[in-house]
Amino acid sequence: MKKIIVIITIGVFALIGCSPKEQSTEQIRNQIVEYKMQIEDLNGKISELENSIKDDSTKNNSLKVEILTVGTKNFEHHIDVTGTIDADLHALISPEMNGQITKIYVKEGQKVNKGQILAKLNDEVLRNNLVQLQTGLLLADTLYQKKKKLYEQKVISEIEYLQAKNQKESLEDNINVIKSQIRLTTIVAPFSGIVDRIYLKEGEMGVPGRTFIQMVNLSQMIATADVPENYLPDLKIGDQVKLTFPTYPDLEITNTIYQIGNVIDPNNRTFRVKILFSNKESKIKPNMISIIRFQDFNAENAIVVPTNSLSQDISGWFLFVVENKENKNIAVKKYVQIGISNEKETIITSGLSEGDKIISKGQNLVKDGMEVSI
Repeated sequence: MKKIIVIITIGVFALIGCSPKEQSTEQIRNQIVEYKMQIEDLNGKISELENSIKDDSTKNNSLKVEILTVGTKNFEHHIDVTGTIDADLHALISPEMNGQITKIYVKEGQKVNKGQILAKLNDEVLRNNLVQLQTGLLLADTLYQKKKKLYEQKVISEIEYLQAKNQKESLEDNINVIKSQIRLTTIVAPFSGIVDRIYLKEGEMGVPGRTFIQMVNLSQMIATADVPENYLPDLKIGDQVKLTFPTYPDLEITNTIYQIGNVIDPNNRTFRVKILFSNKESKIKPNMISIIRFQDFNAENAIVVPTNSLSQDISGWFLFVVENKENKNIAVKKYVQIGISNEKETIITSGLSEGDKIISKGQNLVKDGMEVSI
């Protein structure tokens, strides 16, 4: 309406402003009469529009709301915990004995097979000792064979025979020990995978316990999570879980729990859960972060409502339902008992029936007994 009045006013002033100065007094008076008649006509039209607005407001002065018909559905509740990723086959390899590194046969990033030689330690001293022992064994074995015959002929005592035998067997044992030590100077791949890092160089000393080569196989990964102990009764081996990764927002992996810890950590009151999964494209790397979603509750044929449709006062939880009274839609306040909630929905354990119409939008503006339109 304001826009119409402004337009009329502007139009009047525009017409007056555009009147030529040379017009006679009589002509000006005639124009004034004409403009007044136009204004009266426009005022009549404005009154008609205003009356139509008033009539419409008296016909529909109820609050507009949206409703949702209550039904039953399957309801699930999940918990999300942060987990860390490691490879099922992941090793920090160190020599099993001291020795200078004489040769490294692989490079970082190289794929290797199980049993493939990775590096060699200096074994010269061990091989020299082996030669000496083997030479001594030849003499010891010759003496043993001769004394064995003499003992069988009862020429020598049993003590002399046993001494020869013991000397021979002792040298054989020492030779086996040296051979085992020589084998330890050859470092081999414990499984098929990738040489990720090499920490030492040729010429440096290899020491047991000091990491020399890091190897990893990315085909199978393990997600590990520490779950609060109150969820222990809800989880079991074989339960399905979903894994998502902040690094790859579009990637989701579904698998099952394959191990549940048997000890509660006294420091944080959690137990450990592990999920083994395939990493076909090798996108997932050790030490990445994963969000692991467990299902800890499931109910079939549950009455469920949107959580934002619920409110609470001193008497408890309530929502508004729409009931038809005397051909009018009336908002009725209903107190309900609620159960578990997830991100969007809440189970109603009592107070609602299937088929009830709850107000899902506009409920914050509604009062008990108010007429609403839907």
